[in-house]
Amino acid sequence: MINRFVVFEGIDRCGKRTQMELVQRWLLERGFLVRTGREPNDETSLVGRYIRRILKKEVPGPGFHRLQRLFTLDRAQDIVCLIQPALDSGHFVLWERFAHSTLAYGMLDGDPERYLKLQYDVIGPFMIWPSLTLVFDVSGEEAVKRMGGLEGAELFEKRDILERVRQNYFALAKDWPKSGLGEMVVVNGERPPQEIFEEVKAIIKDRFQIVG
Repeated sequence: MINRFVVFEGIDRCGKRTQMELVQRWLLERGFLVRTGREPNDETSLVGRYIRRILKKEVPGPGFHRLQRLFTLDRAQDIVCLIQPALDSGHFVLWERFAHSTLAYGMLDGDPERYLKLQYDVIGPFMIWPSLTLVFDVSGEEAVKRMGGLEGAELFEKRDILERVRQNYFALAKDWPKSGLGEMVVVNGERPPQEIFEEVKAIIKDRFQIVG
């Protein structure tokens, strides 16, 4: 049985949260059980809250690899305590960012294999991959425009960094059939939200054989 685990990915301000909320509402209207979450988990995880403080530059960062290790520790708790139990009980699980973020951002620092290995070093046999990852594509320039400029921007919210991460998502999506990371679909995020949602809905209906 295919797990009903869908991840919403992309650079900052690409519209992933908006689309996740639209999909959640649509699935609930059709009687599905739905569990949602996001990374970092700054609602129930102390590690997630600490990561959020780093991203907001409220505390010094620990270095690139160690920061991604913190993300992976936060992810491990989510998998064991939230994601896997919800999947086991028949929920659709919708998550804003997951391990693909660690790979896409990790590629800024070098070989993605290092960050892929990190998932199994930290999470071990509990590691799972989504059935479907939707990557919402907007340019770095468009992302900055949606932020209203870079004043008060978070740690990675710089035009050149966002554009490099965008290209890294393209590379991951191109290689997904042989990577073992689950299906990845790139969706043009520079359109009206409802138009994007119609495409997303069609993808999910086809992937999970939802009628109506």
